[in-house]
Amino acid sequence: VKIKLTPLMNMDLGYRMHFVDGDNLDGTPFSISNDKFSYGFAGLEFALGKQSKPRLLFDNPASRANSILQSQVSDLNTKVDSLSAVTKRLSDDTDGDGVADIFDKEPATAAGTAVDAHGVSADTDADGVPDYRDKQLITPTECQPVDADGVGKCPDPECCKTISDSTACVPGSPGINFTGNSFQLSGKARGIISTLSTQLKNNPNCNIIIKGYSEPSKSSQSVCQKRLEAIKKWMVEKEGISAERISTDCSVGGGDKNTVDIISN
Repeated sequence: VKIKLTPLMNMDLGYRMHFVDGDNLDGTPFSISNDKFSYGFAGLEFALGKQSKPRLLFDNPASRANSILQSQVSDLNTKVDSLSAVTKRLSDDTDGDGVADIFDKEPATAAGTAVDAHGVSADTDADGVPDYRDKQLITPTECQPVDADGVGKCPDPECCKTISDSTACVPGSPGINFTGNSFQLSGKARGIISTLSTQLKNNPNCNIIIKGYSEPSKSSQSVCQKRLEAIKKWMVEKEGISAERISTDCSVGGGDKNTVDIISN
């Protein structure tokens, strides 16, 4: 048994038994078995060399390598846990508006409300009243400030009082914008469609035209038509507007190819 006392010194304790292949070690060759002898010992051993180097007598390279590996694995697990926590924060969306809580500046947006890239309720006319509560989605600047319902204080001009309800059922309707060749409806687009659908429900005699503007190419005309159909399908299936009240028109030129206008019919 070797007991390490210091980096350069250890205690050596032992007991040894010797078996001799003969019977004459003790000078008497007449016994019936081979001779044997044993002894115990104790002592101190001193190591020479650099104290900074590990003594091979007490060093286990395999164990040392395993310790290093375990340390590296532990560090890796810590980094994985940290990354998982960050990933979870990026995926958490308490109000379900499509903007992660870590970036959401309005973490308790009402369900189904259209929001901007920061998770804030859309406010198309920037009157301070979000679209989902705004009863006048497009309030002219000169008619602001507005009341709690987002309605401005402009009086109706005398000339407009004679206009029939059918021509004024979607007054000042904002265009629905798309990017690239996409025909997917954004949250803001769905918010505008929802407001327009409410106006149509309040004006049962009103019909509309969904109007797009394409370039003189088949691919552009195809994208334009898909956008119009996507808007019409949403209004019919999600908002409950009769398909007979909605017409579509995809003309070449006359407007921005990435904008679709809603006009009274």
